[in-house]
Amino acid sequence: MEAKDSPFSVPKWGPTSYVRAFVYVASGMAVSVQLFVLLVLLTPFAVVAPPLFRLISRWAVGVVTSWAVVVWSCFNGHVRFVLTGDTASLKDRAVFFCNHQTLLDWWFLGLFTWHANRIEGFKIILMHYLRNVPFFGWIAYLVGFIFFKQRLAMDQETLASALNPIPTRPKEPFWLFIFPEGFLVHKRNLLRTKDYIEKLKQEHPPPSTKYIPRQPEHVILPRSKGLWNIIQMLNPRDAVAPVDTFVDLTMGYWPSSRGYESGLYPEHAYSPINVFGIGGASVLSEMHIDVRVLDKGLLRTLKGLDENDFDDWLKKYWEGKDDLMRHFHKNGTFEGFSRTVDLGKQSLPVHEQRNYTDMGYGATQRSGFTVTSDGKVVFTVFPKFKDILNLGIVLVFPWVLVSLRGYLF
Repeated sequence: MEAKDSPFSVPKWGPTSYVRAFVYVASGMAVSVQLFVLLVLLTPFAVVAPPLFRLISRWAVGVVTSWAVVVWSCFNGHVRFVLTGDTASLKDRAVFFCNHQTLLDWWFLGLFTWHANRIEGFKIILMHYLRNVPFFGWIAYLVGFIFFKQRLAMDQETLASALNPIPTRPKEPFWLFIFPEGFLVHKRNLLRTKDYIEKLKQEHPPPSTKYIPRQPEHVILPRSKGLWNIIQMLNPRDAVAPVDTFVDLTMGYWPSSRGYESGLYPEHAYSPINVFGIGGASVLSEMHIDVRVLDKGLLRTLKGLDENDFDDWLKKYWEGKDDLMRHFHKNGTFEGFSRTVDLGKQSLPVHEQRNYTDMGYGATQRSGFTVTSDGKVVFTVFPKFKDILNLGIVLVFPWVLVSLRGYLF
């Protein structure tokens, strides 16, 4: 495949940049303040009628997304979203694990979920300090987003509280997103990964058979405990409605920011201030997402692994993701990539042949890491009627409250 040109350069601010930034911030604050007040007023339902409050919470997520859709279409509507892979295999209840490049990954995952008409089930695992972001963080907490402190005992308790009830609610939509890497891809974290690998080599010299991860270039090594616990908690033996659809997402931004070559990593190139303030095709013209649904046989095997074996499997799996990202940086697309990963039966391989499930170790749907044009979907973001209605309800709410003040107070 012929490589695409990637003319990425550090964008510059102009007069319209400040207008963009102001509209994003001002409109976001206006919507989030009013939505937060509405949620606080309705919080008693969380005690007297929990299912109703969960329904309200899902609607609130839709409101925030509707705002994102409207302002994005006004200023960044030129950006093409290119989806490859198993888009037709997605269910109403699923867990997605993704590579992590910028603080805006969650934004684009929200637009991906909106396009799939699953936004009311959207939940994401975030760093705990984001809960303190005025209004947006507070709303995320009220609607049930999960906040990690990256402290095992605390995070396990948080996960248990949030996830244990899910297998008992078969009719409630649920799309949970997690970034196993935990941190963004940049030089500092890549060096930490290198130090970790060197430490493993020293602790397990030859002839040790201990698996030593390969040094990645485009991802950092994932942390497995969060995803392992999620698999266990959402698939208990006595579950009425287990969540047994697990999906690997790989996200790529174009023009590509090749940090390992230029020192400009995605978190700098595609920072919120650049994308929302400067905008334009020079910052971002295409957002690519490759969707890979794990085979149910593989999921059953992963569920039975202990934490150490699962950690080895996930790090081996991430090697395929690293190669996939290398292909993307060169070609500007995930299409045309093909890789056979065969690490041996004892290593829980991600193998290209689906009949490998006969060995009891499963495989990924769509033949390993091969990416073709089959299932490709291209779209741009444009508001739906429901988005206009959601924003209308929230914006009218204060005036209704003011009109009723004589009856309420």
